[in-house]
Amino acid sequence: MKTTDRDREALEAATREQLREIAQDEESLGHRLRAIHGSLPVSPREDLMLLGEEDADFSCRVRGGIECALADHVEPLLRDLRALAAEEARDAAPQP
Repeated sequence: MKTTDRDREALEAATREQLREIAQDEESLGHRLRAIHGSLPVSPREDLMLLGEEDADFSCRVRGGIECALADHVEPLLRDLRALAAEEARDAAPQP
């Protein structure tokens, strides 16, 4: 069965909508992680912990893990999903 331009356009529109929804979920995840990060106290000895001169306490480990997760995974994924959702159809055949 041949896919028509209308079918392809509908599929692309549905896919973009799903990507936008996933991006919203990912944004909520980021907000939740930032809330946890903000609720944890900064250890008065965190500078030494980050330098490796003292063992990191729970708060320092969690705050650092969240910072890395946001910077390395959540924010790039959110950026990429939004870009894909906003992408216009480039594969469409030129109209005569």
